[in-house]
Amino acid sequence: MVRSRLDPTKRVLHITEAMGGGVASALFDYLRSTPELEHHLLYVSRAETSALGAQWKELFTSVQELPQGQLNRIRKVRSRIKELKPGVVHSHSSFAGFYARLAAAKSASLRQVHTPHCYAFERLDLKRPLRLALRLIEWTLSFNTTVLAGCSPRETALGARRFLSPQRSYLPNLAPELPIRQQTADSVSVRTEVLRVTGAGRLGAQKDPELFISAIQQLRQAGNRVVASWVGGGDPVLVDRLNRAGVQVTGWLPRPEALERLADNDVYLHTAAWEGFPLAVLEASALHLATVVRDIAAFQGLGLPAKITESSELPGLWEQLRDPIFRAELVAQTRYALRSNTRSAQRQALLEAYAIEAESGLTGSAEPTSTEARSVAHSGGSR
Repeated sequence: MVRSRLDPTKRVLHITEAMGGGVASALFDYLRSTPELEHHLLYVSRAETSALGAQWKELFTSVQELPQGQLNRIRKVRSRIKELKPGVVHSHSSFAGFYARLAAAKSASLRQVHTPHCYAFERLDLKRPLRLALRLIEWTLSFNTTVLAGCSPRETALGARRFLSPQRSYLPNLAPELPIRQQTADSVSVRTEVLRVTGAGRLGAQKDPELFISAIQQLRQAGNRVVASWVGGGDPVLVDRLNRAGVQVTGWLPRPEALERLADNDVYLHTAAWEGFPLAVLEASALHLATVVRDIAAFQGLGLPAKITESSELPGLWEQLRDPIFRAELVAQTRYALRSNTRSAQRQALLEAYAIEAESGLTGSAEPTSTEARSVAHSGGSR
């Protein structure tokens, strides 16, 4: 057992069943935003976990892998809570929330904080009875939740409408902290003849790569020159489907390399059918990629300038996207829409969720300068 350096109220046990991709990136940001706290981790390894590298475990005071089997995982969480006696258990995603809130009851000395990273009952690939059952499970577990910490305003509000959590907190995701050479380049690359379009994330039903493929095919059938890629990995069937459609799939990469691959594009196309709030959109914005998103509930009220509902709408935007001035203005508008996703806002939300007072002199990393919105000179297409 790890001997604690701090009092229990500043000891946080994180639990995740999806150690990789956006959840892992968000979790690492939480650690960087609260360096004065003692962070421990229980996790389930996935295929993408290997892309995190060899040093990530050193970010935590302790790291342990959860065993196979749902009951065994609940027992492991319960025993680890008894060993560590943390002041906070922070569960990330649906299964982790299931383990954490069945393993221990919230109390005056133990805060149960849950971040859904997209509720399971929003999965459109599940039949309605199962989705209703998942909704009922979340409602039941809400009675053992101290704070519902959603990663988007909508996810937070959804929890407030559906559940009885006594407290809720919007816990914003962050854009990557890029090297100065990338941060100071406030423009996008100019490729007027051939545009590079990319998607990103874990290939599965949620990301709807079929919509991405359809959009690329329609662009090419219309005679447009486009180089298409997907940064990430996942379902081998979908990987093969993308490759056969002329979309290069990188597979899982360490995050710095994944960001480099993203940066080597002109347009980021986010086709997910449902989301909590995707880090990839923040990454694309930070990398100055013109970003087009599918118009789904996760983006409601954010003011993102370029949305489509069907793949057939992307060719209608193409002539505008070929214009480097339009792309630059689209970048500026997107960055302005995401201006509240800051380190200081995330740190404040975490400390409030954990009921910990901020220590003097610790304010988190310096905030990036927000880009002022500029109206798009060309009309049409962005909605």
